[in-house]
Amino acid sequence: MKALALSLALLLSPLLAPAQESAAQVTDSQLADYQLGLEAGCRSSGRRRGDSPTKIEAYCGCVMKTLRDNVTRGEWQQAFYFFSKDMPREEMQVLSAVTPKFQACR
Repeated sequence: MKALALSLALLLSPLLAPAQESAAQVTDSQLADYQLGLEAGCRSSGRRRGDSPTKIEAYCGCVMKTLRDNVTRGEWQQAFYFFSKDMPREEMQVLSAVTPKFQACR
């Protein structure tokens, strides 16, 4: 999880301006970019582990589908908001209810 959070921070840092006062102010465009950053972070982690491109594609595609199918817009907004405030524990906590479902992606 720590590696994922670090990857996210590096990939998504351009999204931080302007900072929102609340999660409700996070835009659809920011959410789309955030989701792309999550997927890029997943792929980067797979490459660092030495996984095959096929395995990376399958796993990361499954993880992102699982997230998109199970995380509400409000939860996405909260996760991005915490990301933008450099609060990785809170960010991951928002998404943690879904992470057990990633086991089906392996």
